[in-house]
Amino acid sequence: MGANAEIKGLKKLDKAFNKFTQSFGVKATLAEEFEAYVGTNEIGYTIFCSDLCNEFFLENAEARYPEIRADIGLWLLMHEIGHIKTWDMWSKDEQEYFRQYTDEEIPEIEDDATRYRTYHNAPIEYMATKWAGDTMMREPAKIAKRWRKLQKAMMEFYRVNNLIN
Repeated sequence: MGANAEIKGLKKLDKAFNKFTQSFGVKATLAEEFEAYVGTNEIGYTIFCSDLCNEFFLENAEARYPEIRADIGLWLLMHEIGHIKTWDMWSKDEQEYFRQYTDEEIPEIEDDATRYRTYHNAPIEYMATKWAGDTMMREPAKIAKRWRKLQKAMMEFYRVNNLIN
């Protein structure tokens, strides 16, 4: 796809993401990465996901919930919803501390593995993953059904944009 190429099916894909997230009272918008806009009911999602941080995230999630068989996309989506659902459990001072800790202190850690493991074990990250894992354990059939529908929409998006055959 060139710089001026048309992206087909984006509205349909966005609708599919929102159908999944709205069941949790959360709105989803296309973003550069999976992220939560804490203090709102909105998350960002991406359609391409590959980075070292996510590998450590999945390692952490699977170690905490070995009984859950989910791919990284579902884990990331549920984790970001988890940020929205758990944000109000923290005091304003804790929220500010976590933002400063994850945005300023953790990035100063030079070793990638140590930095990412520290990040994913920070209380705010830990609780978002806990919410995600607990919710997937509590409602496995419902979430699996929603995820299959979303995956189908994602695969169609890839096909109409000639990203896969």
